[in-house]
Amino acid sequence: KNKCDYILSLNADVIIDQNTIQKLVNSSINNSSPIVASIVVDNLDPSKIAWAGSRFKKLHKILPIYVSKYIKKYGTKINEIGQEIYDVDEVHGRGVVISKEVFKIIGNYDAHNFPHYGADTDFSFRAKKAGIRLIVDPKCISKVFIYNTGLPHYNNQSFIQRTKSIFNYLTKTKYGDALNVQWKI
Repeated sequence: KNKCDYILSLNADVIIDQNTIQKLVNSSINNSSPIVASIVVDNLDPSKIAWAGSRFKKLHKILPIYVSKYIKKYGTKINEIGQEIYDVDEVHGRGVVISKEVFKIIGNYDAHNFPHYGADTDFSFRAKKAGIRLIVDPKCISKVFIYNTGLPHYNNQSFIQRTKSIFNYLTKTKYGDALNVQWKI
């Protein structure tokens, strides 16, 4: 409606600077990629990665179930990634630039089936099926307030607390990896 060329997806628990927004747009143009995501780091410790890209994999060759796997382990030092862009299968809502053309091809986020979590994963899945390239540009950084997000935190928890946290993570709609969200995807 406003005749923009790009949409910036930015969750409420994220800090991103104006230079990063321009870098994301430039990366989209320079790499012919209509979807470009930033690396996500912990706001309290920006040397550690919270997310650096995901890939879809079949859970088992005979099961029609796909799972999302992080390319870099949570907590990996940011200087271990390098500076080259790379293709991914999934992006999130934490500092992602999306060309308006993508919305013309696959439509918008599915707020009906994914009113809180999972819409970004579903959007990514539909984009990949349509042949749309998704990349991560490590020169682009988003800072997330980890303890406000759905990412699980098990450090310094007793076995009982950790078990309860994992159960909640898999069953509560607050989390994008909840089983009911993943089933819909």
